Amino acid sequence: MNDYFDELEAGLRDAARRRAHLPWYTRLGRLSVRHRGLAALVAVLVVATPTVAAVGAVAGWFAKGKPDIYYPASATSGLGKVLPKGDRLLPIRVSDPDGGPTWGMRLVRTTRGDTCIQVGRVEYGQIGALGIDGAWDDDHEFHEIKPNDGLADICGATDAAGNGFADQASYGAPASVDVPLYNSGGGSPDRCRNPFESVRPLALSRGGKLPARLKQTLEQVAKRRLASPKCPAHAMRMIFAGLLGPDAKRITYMTPSGQIESQQTSGGVGAYLIVLRETAANCDDFTQTAFTAGGNGCQSDGTGGDGADLQAPTPIVSVTYANGKTCRAQPSMKLESAYVAFNKRMRARFAKESGAEVRAQVSRFFASYHLTTTAGLRALMPRCGPVGWVAPSGPKLGAVDVRAPLKVSVTEGRRFCSKGPWRANSVQDSTIVCNGDVPAGYTAYWESGLGRRGPLFALIRVSFIAREPVTTTNSFYSWNLQAPGNHGGASNRTQANVRRGERVTFTLSQAIPGTGPGGDDDPRGVYRGTITFTENVGQAGPQNGGTDPGHDGSLIVGRFSVRLPRHR
Repeated sequence: MNDYFDELEAGLRDAARRRAHLPWYTRLGRLSVRHRGLAALVAVLVVATPTVAAVGAVAGWFAKGKPDIYYPASATSGLGKVLPKGDRLLPIRVSDPDGGPTWGMRLVRTTRGDTCIQVGRVEYGQIGALGIDGAWDDDHEFHEIKPNDGLADICGATDAAGNGFADQASYGAPASVDVPLYNSGGGSPDRCRNPFESVRPLALSRGGKLPARLKQTLEQVAKRRLASPKCPAHAMRMIFAGLLGPDAKRITYMTPSGQIESQQTSGGVGAYLIVLRETAANCDDFTQTAFTAGGNGCQSDGTGGDGADLQAPTPIVSVTYANGKTCRAQPSMKLESAYVAFNKRMRARFAKESGAEVRAQVSRFFASYHLTTTAGLRALMPRCGPVGWVAPSGPKLGAVDVRAPLKVSVTEGRRFCSKGPWRANSVQDSTIVCNGDVPAGYTAYWESGLGRRGPLFALIRVSFIAREPVTTTNSFYSWNLQAPGNHGGASNRTQANVRRGERVTFTLSQAIPGTGPGGDDDPRGVYRGTITFTENVGQAGPQNGGTDPGHDGSLIVGRFSVRLPRHR
């Protein structure tokens, strides 16, 4: 009997050795001694048993490691906390191009009204990350992604019936997983980087002048990425995942080889999951649109398509719904190629023409296809909106219901202190000027990378008493500040629940012109701001703040204006 098992083990090892040139098996060669017998056994089972689609079909391929969690969730801020019995592993399973544990999805419902999904490799009836390709120090263990790890969430919008609608693409994703695919390495953000990615010192390459603090930050980020080791070329993935609602039944999508494949949606919630290998040859194919053609789509940690609508860039060709109707998510290839060629041909001319002349040229192009400009742009960027969306019932608020007096102040300083803006238990932005001693419980920081030698900053504080509560991510207070002239602006929104009658505070720092390096180019004049309240953002999903206050579904709480202090 012993001879039988010795011969069996030798045969199994020989079978594994014959497949060692394949990427997955190459990685298995680094397994510790206690796993090698199992590795050989499963390798042969895959060869000998066609019904085993991937190594992950065999439970317990990886030993359990510590869970992959980054910060504690709060029931009243951010995305919220997972409701009791608010998470379930969906039945969808997708094979990885290199084999190994299959990919899967978890559905998560939270205390702040969010319906989200989490993507990972499936082991032990859980989703998680694998200790391979540099992640988790190559420990070859399985690290569960906890339901309350909000960094793993992909969220869109939730309707009045509790149906979630979401769509997201992740490019340059490691096969080790770790959603949102940039925290692999056992809690360290410095995982390996996409070998197809073009990393360069962004602040220097873009030309023109940038604020010193932004330039310094961009340089540090680029240098940090350049210092990270490259991931194995075969280990990069493009992940497309989402919730299309209970009415969505099937999708068709295009593979990198150009084949059209079909996938039935999962879990009664319209869940879909597509996992493709990213290579130097195909990374542009699924990251570009007619408006970005020619750019470098090979990027690390890139995401797109956030929100409730399914939109390009995506490999999905069409969605079929319960009533038999379909929605096409891809533009006409004829129109798209013609527009790309037209844009390339006219690029030099557009640079010399006025905006009106450019618009006229574009209008004539679409007219040749019997389309208006608006219809043509929609045809090049088709969207599949939420089908079966249930709108909230009941009376809607008016502007008079939210209007409140604003309290505005401006203080000067170079150093600031904060307890942390938008803390879990507060909607008070606690940032203050602290040129002297640091108050207890606060942390000090220089607003400029030049420290004491940097420009003076004006800290603008605006506060008000909330007349309407906020209990979900779909409702929020926001502010929008416009700089003088055509110099852009800034916006922010509450990230936590707000009680009726609670004071809400927003702050923003702005360099004061004429006070030092990095501040001389900042605009002079009057800054104009608006505070708004959005009762239910609806199908668009949670946003960072309105860009058209009072005309984007928001209600105006109040308006204010600020002139920065003058210095010689």
